[in-house]
Amino acid sequence: SAKIAAITATAQGYWDSMNKAPADPTNYLWVDLPAGDRTSSQVTSGFRRIRDMALASQTYGSPLYGNSQLIADVIMALDWMNANRYNSTKASYDNWWDWQIGAPTALNDAVVLMYDSLSATQITNYMNAVIKYLPSVNKTGANLSWQAAVLIVRGVIVKDGVKLTAARDALT
Repeated sequence: SAKIAAITATAQGYWDSMNKAPADPTNYLWVDLPAGDRTSSQVTSGFRRIRDMALASQTYGSPLYGNSQLIADVIMALDWMNANRYNSTKASYDNWWDWQIGAPTALNDAVVLMYDSLSATQITNYMNAVIKYLPSVNKTGANLSWQAAVLIVRGVIVKDGVKLTAARDALT
């Protein structure tokens, strides 16, 4: 009960403060995460907020469970991030960790949670962004584990056995 209340409160706060009509690409989803900022942690933060809202929309017992407007806003936010912040054509900047671990981990989680509500094209676009920034595991230690987890979840989402095997092999 307390965990569900915390999930709901976090998501409700992000949803309430989200710009639900960011048509202009110079605009933003949250005022504290402006689109023109070149701080990579803001990309990760945006996807984490979207993931938190997606989680509440899929958490049985939450007053936000199955809320069609929240689901629509989560999908709009995913599309906006793909169009403006994290896609297969944007160049990375600032910290590699956000592009290869932070942002794709939260994006993967959001896609898994929203999978049944997303089109095949949306899923492909989001996962093409992940593979652009992280084509293979290339770090060591904890970063290796995180990168492998990103590619394993991406492989499951897009049903890519080759990437799954490569990510698994990087761990052994």
